[in-house]
Amino acid sequence: MTNKTFEELDIRKIWTELVYELWKIFYDKTFRNFDFQSQIMRAAR
Repeated sequence: MTNKTFEELDIRKIWTELVYELWKIFYDKTFRNFDFQSQIMRAAR
């Protein structure tokens, strides 16, 4: 088993895609629930 760097981990790649998709949804100009947006984006970090 070889050691992987943080950037090579599969879970990091999945997490990065998820955060990007959330960003696209929550930062769309039509999204108006700012409290929910803030809570979800803080949890995703």
